[in-house]
Amino acid sequence: MHNPDFFTLEINENAIKVIDGKISSNEIEINKISFLNNLPLSIFNQDTLDTYKKFSDIIKKLVYDLKINKKKVNIIIPDTYTYSQILKMPLLNEKELISAIKYQADHFIPLPIEDINIDLEIIHQNEKEKTLLVLVAAVSKKLAQKIEEVLEFTGLIPIFLENQVSAFNRFINKFSFFISNNYSSKIFFINLGQSSTSLYFFDKNNSIISKIHNFNLGYSLFLKELQINTSFDDKKNYDILKNFDLKNKGNIDVETIINPITKQFIFEIKKMITPPATGLFIGDIIQFPALIEILIKNIDIPIFFSVLNPPYSLFKKNSQIENYKEKLPFFLTTLGGEIE
Repeated sequence: MHNPDFFTLEINENAIKVIDGKISSNEIEINKISFLNNLPLSIFNQDTLDTYKKFSDIIKKLVYDLKINKKKVNIIIPDTYTYSQILKMPLLNEKELISAIKYQADHFIPLPIEDINIDLEIIHQNEKEKTLLVLVAAVSKKLAQKIEEVLEFTGLIPIFLENQVSAFNRFINKFSFFISNNYSSKIFFINLGQSSTSLYFFDKNNSIISKIHNFNLGYSLFLKELQINTSFDDKKNYDILKNFDLKNKGNIDVETIINPITKQFIFEIKKMITPPATGLFIGDIIQFPALIEILIKNIDIPIFFSVLNPPYSLFKKNSQIENYKEKLPFFLTTLGGEIE
């Protein structure tokens, strides 16, 4: 589907990702793609007007440098700053569905209903069973307002605010054929974020995410463990994780240093996954690719881990995609934002 009116901006804890493209039924054309990493500030934990202005300046410069002239933008934020659940509901009309879900909201949303914005997305309808699978995503009104204020300074017009699972579900629903053709076991996706990780359970029959689980362990915890145990600065530790190789460990025993975090990571996966299964990584795994081999080495049940890198053949070839083809797992949630 052609997207002439908007582009997608994903705001993470320490990164901004931008994509402007065209997505059809069988091809992805990326016109503009870029990201800024290791940002000096975050809008998720800083609430001053000065922060908003500085952050908006970062966004404006990135969009300007990419020569994107569109004003409308779809905004994606990390799962960890939202409250999400996939619920199986009876086949109801829209008004009845909203009422029923609001009644259940306090089971997974720890905020008063008047303090949140709730979005509902019907991801599957089972006519035989007369049921719906509904993705419920809620965000605090305070955070939504903060993002709106930042965008006001940029001059951009937000048309939609969603989380990563919502965007990724659209991407995987449209392009699930390259998953089903390559993996026969149960599949789950591992979205490694900065402060948390989300597990998305894939329903092959319907090409949708059928269940989600988020836990507070992400890339930054591996990085922090390394910082505690070395005397290096942030950039050096960042480079160590990015370039670590189990076959050529060098002078820093990263595997031993992060072992407590690795064990907790495996515990969270084993708690949710019934093997045999395949776990496909997206997100910040590009910052620590060796994590995949470390998990394979240390897990004691039949779960195979790999990175989810979409086939190069899906993309229309141009200089943009050539420059970013090794980083595409980092952008899969952003790409989902381009799908209407």
